[in-house]
Amino acid sequence: MRLAVFTFIFLTSNLSLAWEVKNFTGQVKAKNGLQMYEIKKGLKLPNGTRIITGEDGKIRVQDGSTVIKVGASTQLTLPPVGEKITTTITLDSGRIRGSFNPRKNQKLQVKTNTALVGVNATEIYMYSDSERDIIGNLKGKLEVSIDKTNEKFSVKAGKGLYLLPLAMPKIIENEKGKVKTWNKDTEI
Repeated sequence: MRLAVFTFIFLTSNLSLAWEVKNFTGQVKAKNGLQMYEIKKGLKLPNGTRIITGEDGKIRVQDGSTVIKVGASTQLTLPPVGEKITTTITLDSGRIRGSFNPRKNQKLQVKTNTALVGVNATEIYMYSDSERDIIGNLKGKLEVSIDKTNEKFSVKAGKGLYLLPLAMPKIIENEKGKVKTWNKDTEI
């Protein structure tokens, strides 16, 4: 009986430390291991859940005050939440826009095919596919580490980083037209 009570308390106390589905539209799948989840508003996603959106799918998830808006045709893995010092979100392909405000003593980062981006107290847009990564910083300061070269870049608000596999990373301006498109691509 004691074990059952402990398990119940542990599971219910950890439900508040989970990515929660705030809204979604279109085709969205959530997968954890072999388990597929039916997406619904308010669903608490287990640690390590992989989100896959279809051509018309979008989803907004939240952990505390960190909000991630996932655009269409995206594959993203959400990290465990809780007391870990460093937490990594993996963007395999597609687009996200996020307002990242980590919990106390926590460091958030996003991993793409070519870079690792520190996203503490920032608002960003990211696009990743097999040919390039685009990282747009809308608020705060990003610290970007390039995988293959270990080069590090600081990207200020209003700037972005354009990454091609065989070219030098390029810091670019966030153009108003691009930012409007980024908003439209991820708004939910």
